[in-house]
Formats: sequence, C-alpha cells, structure tokens
Amino acid sequence: MSAANLPNAMHLEMMNAQRLEMMKAINAAAQDEATREDVEGCQVVSTMWCDPSRQDDTALGGFGCWGDNITDVRLEYRIFRVDEKGNKDLGTQTQWMLCQILQISNNTKDSRAVMDAKHFKLIAADDDGGNKRRTDLEELTGKLRTNFPSEGFVDPRMRTSRVAVALRMAFVPVPDASKGWGCEVRYVAYGYNTTDPKDPSNLLLFGDTMNTSVFAEEPARCAGFQPLYTKLMSTVCPDSGSTDAELKMRCYATAVESTDRGLADMGKETAAESAAMAAQGKGTSVRTGPSTLPGSSACAWHIALPLQKVAPPPQMRSLAGGGLGASGGPQGACVYRSLADAAEPDDGVDPVFRSACESREPVKVAAKEGRIGIGSYVEDAKPFPIKTPVVKSTPAIATGIYIMTVPMGACPDDATVVEACRKLKGYYKQASELGTQLDDRLSEQAVKEGLTAVGPVSKKAKMEIAATIGAEKADATMPGTAPLAPTIAVGRPLLAGVPRD
Repeated sequence: MSAANLPNAMHLEMMNAQRLEMMKAINAAAQDEATREDVEGCQVVSTMWCDPSRQDDTALGGFGCWGDNITDVRLEYRIFRVDEKGNKDLGTQTQWMLCQILQISNNTKDSRAVMDAKHFKLIAADDDGGNKRRTDLEELTGKLRTNFPSEGFVDPRMRTSRVAVALRMAFVPVPDASKGWGCEVRYVAYGYNTTDPKDPSNLLLFGDTMNTSVFAEEPARCAGFQPLYTKLMSTVCPDSGSTDAELKMRCYATAVESTDRGLADMGKETAAESAAMAAQGKGTSVRTGPSTLPGSSACAWHIALPLQKVAPPPQMRSLAGGGLGASGGPQGACVYRSLADAAEPDDGVDPVFRSACESREPVKVAAKEGRIGIGSYVEDAKPFPIKTPVVKSTPAIATGIYIMTVPMGACPDDATVVEACRKLKGYYKQASELGTQLDDRLSEQAVKEGLTAVGPVSKKAKMEIAATIGAEKADATMPGTAPLAPTIAVGRPLLAGVPRD
C-alpha cells in the first residue's frame, strides 16, 4: 500500500498496538524483581504536559492540572517516497501522525530536574544556519536580539536563570530507506492560556543538535496544535523548483533516519562518522540539554518560557459544544489533556481498532537510534507578533525527546523497552546532579521551586482556559473559582429584553 493511501485507521491500529505492547513489557518487567526498579513509574503517552506553571487545587477537589501557562506537546511524523536525487514525491506524502512517547512518570507527577539555566546547553546559529556555536539557555535568552536578529525584537527581557528538565524517548516508525522512503518529524504544542496572538502565555524554543528556533505561542482555540520547525533564512522552497526563490525566513521539518546503533550504543558514533554526517548536513552526537548528559545525534528540545501577560483577556464568547476532546483550530486538532490518572491514556483510538490490536501479534524488533537532519520546506515563517516579551521569574520548562526508530508496523521488543526505561532514569539522575530532583509537580518541593502554586486557579487564567475548553468544562474542573458569567454566542450582538415590572 502506498503512503498516499495509508488510512488513518491503519495508523491508529499500528500505533495503539505499539503502545499496548510497550506497556505490556513495562508491566511484565515490574513483576520481576530484577527489573522492577528499572521500569517503575514509566508510562507510554501520546501527549506530554509541558507546563511552566500549575495550580494545586486538589484540596478543593480539583485535579491540579491547570494553571497560568499550561501547554500540551506531541511528536508527529510523516513518511513519503523520494526519487534517486533525494527529491520528495508529494503525491506519496502522508498526513502528520502521532508518535508514542516513553516517559519516566505520568503527566500529573511530571518528574523534572530543576537547575541553573547556565548548565543547559543549546546550539545557536546565524539566520542562515551557519556559524554554529554552543551556548547555554541563560545566554541565549539574555541576548535574544543578538541570537535571533531577524525576529525583530526591540526590548526583550527574557534572561532565564532556571530551567526544569524532563527527558523522554520516542519510537518513530521509519520506512525502508533502501526502497526509496523518507521520514520527517515535528513537535506540536497546544497552548491553553493564549487567547490573543499578540499576548502569548509562553515563548517557545525548538532546539536540536544543529540549531535553535524561537516561536510565540499561538491561541489553541484558533490554531489547534501549533507546529514548531527549524527556521532558516533561505531561498529553498518547493515553489521555485530549485534554490533561487526569494530570500526569507522559512520553516523546515526535521528529517529522521535510522542508524545501526541500539540503545546500548546510543550516542557512540565515531569521529569519522560524525564528520561524514556533518558534511552531509545531518545531525551528529552533540551534547545538548544538561551539561552532564552524553551527546546524541537524535535529541531535540521543546522549551517553554513563561511570559508576563500585559493585555487583558478578550471578552468571553460562547463555545457551544467546546470542551475536552472537541475540535480546535483549522485542522481539527483535539485536546488531549485528561483530568485524572487513567489506566488507559486518552489517545483517541477507536475501540474497534483497540480490540483488533489486542488480538494480533505485532512484530517486535530492537530499536535503533535515529539521526536527525534538516527536512523539507513546510511554510514561510510568520512575522513575530511581539517585540518586547518579558519572562516570568519562574523556571522555564525544557522537555527533550530522544528519537529511536523501528520499521513501519513493528514494535520495540521487550528488552528495548526495559533498556529505554533504564536509560531515561540514568539520564534523569545525571541531570539532577546539576540541581534539584523533583518527583511530583503537586509536592511542596514543586511549590518551593516555583513550578506549582497552591489554591484555586485565578479568574484570569480560568477565563483564558475556558476560551479553549469551554466555560461549562472550566466551571466543572476548576473548583474554588467563581463561576464564569453566561456568554453570548460568537457573531451575535447583545440585545436583551426589557425586565418585567
């Protein structure tokens, strides 16, 4: 079956089978005394909660998953055929599809290592991708105008002193490159508290082993899941058919290919191999993130920098039918934030496909470390909507994903899953050497570190979130806050009748 005809139902069945098999491996290892500690607490999810702030309202009957700067993040992939020259056949390109992600804790607990931003390393480059240099998050944000000259910042006050780090691992289905197939990935983010594009709740960074790009968070109620790409000043785009288009800032996806390294050899490429890959414009085993971590050729970071809001929230409008799981944005993206820990993550899989997956025996293989590179042109970059962003004093939230690859239709074998859990826990321990190990976002320690506040969600934050999930859902899930006033439907003027005498 060609990629162009790959039905969404088949993808859902395949990805759900992968998640089920991985969770079976984790549950089986948890019953074995020799591997119990390696996998304890690990979960496979389709959506990550990468929130710079949360409100612990559990004492009031809430779920502790809302706040002033919340955002959900997913990883997506697509596949396509390429010709002998490496050009993409757009007729075979699939839609963007979800990847499964392994993490140490569940989304509510959200284990992180809080450290000084000067110990968090990134790769910066000129607008055209040249002059690559190693920097740190504090320097990058403190010199935003210098590091991102084409974004038009005037007086940014974004120097970030602390960052809370989490580590994840994704298993991306990669087609057979020897048969002319290619694969790309991208991060997408869903910002609940941004209701006005000129007043975002978060500044977002996408950083990999080759570059770092900056984005302003967009309103989820309008844009759905906002894609994050590599931004480059370039003349390369499909419309020109070559490289002679107008020079402008453009967005490119991230290419992914398999290496011959398993988890045990992750990041252990030779100097000669690294030089050869760099000459081809591909990622190499560069150390990014906490300085105590080893390098990898396939690690990318989503970093949310909480912003001080300067504009009042817009007038609330009715969102009839809006709520968790409702369509949001032009692509019909769904909100995946569940309100409590569940045995089965809310991954939107139809029960018929779940049943089919449980009855089949998927092929299991040892996963291989991925290698990333610059992918194909996606769209022109949007003008940056704010020129004077001001960061909050609370920590930035950095979430790194190590990309492992498996053949299309396959699942990582049990040994890979257990080793992946062990590897992530080892990396988390190394990251925590630089600061504070935080095991629970609803703990007193999280409050002390500035990641969580105690009490009801603020009225302002509640109104912002309600613009995405609906006022009725906001009232039901945010106890302790005054109920929202009834609203008028979009497009209808307010014309009330005369009160009765």
